[in-house]
Amino acid sequence: MSTQNRQFQWSHLLSFIYPPVTAMAATLLAHDDFEVIWNDGIAEKQSCEEFLRLFESERPHLLAVETKMPVIKQHWGILDGLKSKHPDCQFVLMSDHVATLLRESMERNEAL
Repeated sequence: MSTQNRQFQWSHLLSFIYPPVTAMAATLLAHDDFEVIWNDGIAEKQSCEEFLRLFESERPHLLAVETKMPVIKQHWGILDGLKSKHPDCQFVLMSDHVATLLRESMERNEAL
C-alpha cells in the first residue's frame, strides 16, 4: 500500500510518516548482515547538496530511493549524475509510479 507522499505536500507542515516499504527493505538487508545506512532526508530536511555530500563520503554499493510522481524527474537526474560518477553503484528506485510505469523509469533513467 502506497498512501504516503513524503516528497511533495500541499501543506507547509512537514509530515513524518514512517516509510514502511523502505524501512522493511533496510531491515531485511541488515538482518542478512549487510551494512545499512538509514538516511531519511525528508525527516531530516536534508538538502540535495547535503545528500550528495553524504553519498560521496559513504560511497555505498547500493542506493535505494523512495520517489513519487511530482519529483521523479528530479530524482532521475540526480541518479543519472551519481551513476556517471559512480558506475559501480547499483540504484533502486521505489514507488507506486515506478511500479506502474516501470518501462518509463527504465528508459528515462540511465542509472537503473
